[in-house]
Amino acid sequence: MFPNQDETMPKAMIPLAAALSDQPGLWDAISYQVVGLLVVFTALGSIWLLMELMGFIFRSIEARRQAKAAAANAAAPTVPLDLPSVGVRPEIIAVITAAAHTNLRAGEHIVAIHPLGRDHDQEVRVGAWSSEGRRQHFGSHKVR
Repeated sequence: MFPNQDETMPKAMIPLAAALSDQPGLWDAISYQVVGLLVVFTALGSIWLLMELMGFIFRSIEARRQAKAAAANAAAPTVPLDLPSVGVRPEIIAVITAAAHTNLRAGEHIVAIHPLGRDHDQEVRVGAWSSEGRRQHFGSHKVR
């Protein structure tokens, strides 16, 4: 069929092409292509099933980890934090709470800390810090 098979066809294709006769009929060509498509779809389906299996394994591991964390959180007694307002600054409470949260990885987060007996001057200073943070944040953006 080919004058020189070594030049016209890659060497890897020679065994596959040898499965066809020199003059293949329509049925031979169609069956050859169907077999090729079945091989390709089988490989793709196997890869898909492998990815689904891996996803199932990772989801089950994550669910077990969350269940274990929920059980640990439920087992730990919740004691309200009643610190005296004398001698402990709010910044120290925030630092200790953040450090405990980071080390325990309990899943809770600090929403706000409001110490008792805060005067108006301290409220203004805290507001000034948040205003300064907003000013720096918005100042870093390009105005259109």
